[in-house]
Amino acid sequence: MNLKKLLFLAFAFAILSSCSKDDPIELIEQYVSDNDLDVQITDEGLYYIIENEGTGRRPSQTDNVKVHYRGELLNGTPFDANQGTPAAQVTPFNLQGVIPGWTIGIPLFKEGGKGLLIIPPDLAYGNNPPPGSVIGNNEVLVFEVELLEVL
Repeated sequence: MNLKKLLFLAFAFAILSSCSKDDPIELIEQYVSDNDLDVQITDEGLYYIIENEGTGRRPSQTDNVKVHYRGELLNGTPFDANQGTPAAQVTPFNLQGVIPGWTIGIPLFKEGGKGLLIIPPDLAYGNNPPPGSVIGNNEVLVFEVELLEVL
């Protein structure tokens, strides 16, 4: 095989590989379409739905908050939740200490607000998922969230 053919095949393979069905944005768009969701997208690339904006305080990206949530993968596999926990027993956390998708997404709500965050890998765990978790490398995460309180 001559060098031209080899380079052409390498180029063709690179192009086809870049059009992979594993592209997170394509997967998110397919999920949105399959579930007939009306999403908005932040400048950072976070997909979200505000079902109820809430009426209380809106947190900043540096506030401590209490949130009810349920997290799952795009295929519906659950990986974490605290829904059903009495609000008084929900552990508060600082928005600077969580994945970027939450730091960006939670301030979209006011206290009492509910919605959905669809978080691409670059705003989640990327290639560093939590050890022992069902979350894989470059996984898209879906969270139902309710902002209970801004502290």
